[in-house]
Amino acid sequence: MAPLGIEVEPTSGDFTWQVDHNRSNAVVLGGGRLNPYHEYTMLRSSSGHSRGWSNISCYANPTVDGHLDEALAASDQGIAREQWHAALWDGTTGGSILGDAPYVTICYIVTICSITHNYFVRDGLGIGTQSVHPHDHFLQVIHNLGSWGVSA
Repeated sequence: MAPLGIEVEPTSGDFTWQVDHNRSNAVVLGGGRLNPYHEYTMLRSSSGHSRGWSNISCYANPTVDGHLDEALAASDQGIAREQWHAALWDGTTGGSILGDAPYVTICYIVTICSITHNYFVRDGLGIGTQSVHPHDHFLQVIHNLGSWGVSA
């Protein structure tokens, strides 16, 4: 970070310490969600001063908020996708590195092999065909809950 003119003094703390300090100190985030709602939680101005991990940069841009709201309200996937992209960069502004850059991306890690997640499943419970599970804190295993089944 020094070449960017940012002095960093690494400090560690437990999860409670991190939640209490994540709006007054820089933090390193990890994640990888497979849906655009991540952008909503990280860019929506109304969640910028709450406790927790949503919009920890306290980013506020009414144009971006408008795109996020339109994406959520869209009844057409194509329009929703356009609005999710516009929230990141609409040609003038956005919450990506092309626009306001409220987050500094240190690196992207792309793996050739997938991370294996282990789940304990009760005998007789079928959890269907699973998709790729990103390495984050969400419950991707239940994305297809409607197709789960129980056998005797």
